[in-house]
Amino acid sequence: QSLPDGKVHRFAVPRAPCNSSGRDAFDGMLCNFGSWVLYEHHHDEDHTYRRRCLLRNPFSGATIHIPWRSIDGRERPLMEFIFKLIVCSSELVAALVFAPSGVAFFRPGAGFSWSFSPADDSYTTYKDIAFFHGNLYALNGRGGLFLHHHDSGGQVEHVIKTPPPATKFSELPDDCRSFIQHLVVSSSSGKLLMVRWGIDPPNYGVKKTAIDHGIRLDVFEADFEKKQWSEVKDLGDQVLFVGRTGSRSICSSHYDERFRGNRVFILGLEWNQTANHAHGSSMYNYNHVTPSYLVYDVKSGTVTAVSLDGAPPSYESVSEWLFPCD
Repeated sequence: QSLPDGKVHRFAVPRAPCNSSGRDAFDGMLCNFGSWVLYEHHHDEDHTYRRRCLLRNPFSGATIHIPWRSIDGRERPLMEFIFKLIVCSSELVAALVFAPSGVAFFRPGAGFSWSFSPADDSYTTYKDIAFFHGNLYALNGRGGLFLHHHDSGGQVEHVIKTPPPATKFSELPDDCRSFIQHLVVSSSSGKLLMVRWGIDPPNYGVKKTAIDHGIRLDVFEADFEKKQWSEVKDLGDQVLFVGRTGSRSICSSHYDERFRGNRVFILGLEWNQTANHAHGSSMYNYNHVTPSYLVYDVKSGTVTAVSLDGAPPSYESVSEWLFPCD
């Protein structure tokens, strides 16, 4: 569903080679990543059961077949070991791997398997990845930023070692600082940004409404010369959309007042899951009030909840950002 005009767009499931059962369509969508949708297909050739995975851009029609087998060569579903996929180019696909933590690369036309580059820090897992200025960067839970060289045998460089300042989280005890982190490439400054947001644990913050309760959000910019994160207090005309499977920065001047700059859009489902984790499902089980998305105003710190069709989806529904082609 389009945010500016509310129009619903439907995409046909792509066709696949017929198998012995006569089925010629992919079985369904697993997930979408940025501008790309991941489909799976089960088929058998010569009575040999196989799986296929297909990345398809519904806007351009481009498709990329990617390996189903995991990085250890076993037959297990792709989504059991991958958090996020990035189509860096027609010749390179990168994946955020969580079991074990690291980054995997696939080069279409150069074999049909993943090459794995493990996380440099074995004590923390990677939380997000971003393709920035031709390089693949990974972010760990401590705010460490790592450069994974995809063209030099998996070499890893720890480019930012110092955690970002606590800022809005400084008043919380260390064991209560639970937050979500996203990497976003700025649309205006061309810098690599990190969005960090979280929900206060019980007994912290002032509860106004279910939506407003204890949401804290910071934005930082990677300073590669000083090798540190610098706080960004004003996004200008930028609007940031953040999510586990994909994030994007856009210029607000192309849209109406609802999408004015200096705001961060958070998926309602991810807010719900984070609230349940912070407070326990018995306290924060908002199955019937989960909004489509939330809008955080960086200047005022206020939060607005939005439901696209006027009826909030249930907790079980899956919602993700799908961005048009660049």
